[in-house]
Amino acid sequence: MMPRNSNATTSTISCDDKNETTRTDDSFQGVFRKGKPEPAKVISIVARFSLGLLIPALYMLVLGAVAYVTFHHALFGLHFQRASSVVVNGFQYLLPLFSGAALLALLLRPFFPLRRREHRHYEMQDDNGRDLLTFAEKISQQMAIPSSLKLTFSLQPELHIKPDSPWRATRGHLTLTAGLPLLAVINTRQLGALISHQLAHHSNSILTPVQRTMTVLDRWFKRSISGDDGWLDQFQAFEQSSDNSLLVATGLVGKTAIIGSNYLLRGLYYLYKALSRPVLLSLEKDAD
Repeated sequence: MMPRNSNATTSTISCDDKNETTRTDDSFQGVFRKGKPEPAKVISIVARFSLGLLIPALYMLVLGAVAYVTFHHALFGLHFQRASSVVVNGFQYLLPLFSGAALLALLLRPFFPLRRREHRHYEMQDDNGRDLLTFAEKISQQMAIPSSLKLTFSLQPELHIKPDSPWRATRGHLTLTAGLPLLAVINTRQLGALISHQLAHHSNSILTPVQRTMTVLDRWFKRSISGDDGWLDQFQAFEQSSDNSLLVATGLVGKTAIIGSNYLLRGLYYLYKALSRPVLLSLEKDAD
């Protein structure tokens, strides 16, 4: 267990309703609310990751068509060709097809583990929950997010912490799908390092330009633990390099299939969790 943050500021908690808690401290004033996801948000998730089906489907379709044309050409276009040549030419083009299927199987591993993973339970402490608020506020400033924007954090009732829990930052929303109770025992810098570690090692099973960019971010956060605040100044540069890496990766059919399948499978997993037992925690920052 990580050491608890000793510099945390005690917050004032008032509960007017069992589903609403108001938190006040020296840097943030907001409301914690529990509830079910909005229908529009669920529809958005379904539409976004349904479109992701096109990438792996086109990948398998193209490779399947290449393999079919190859066998057809080897068997009928060359007339009486030796059987050994047919097999060699066939497997020369079938190998990428099997390789793609193997990569898709590897992407399924986080959802179907071979052994049961041990879950650790932590409780959220009221006196240092402001670490998340400070971290989110710094990220919001770097990404030019309006102060009135609502930041939504997706939780599970059991608050399980999984070794391969995904963390991601998308479109100005910091979404934590697991591990939020760790805020009870770590400070803001350690939280940043943990997020970057998850991005660097669990975003993609295959080493891609995106993952290499995440690894660079991992080094930035490790420097921040040692006392260097330079990662805040470099956050915008990371966003630009991440976009460039995505453009490079999408130019390759194989890597495009890997990235698309990865986001698709994780998106369906998020959707299943959101529809099964949803508990949403919203932090609504008051406009200055």
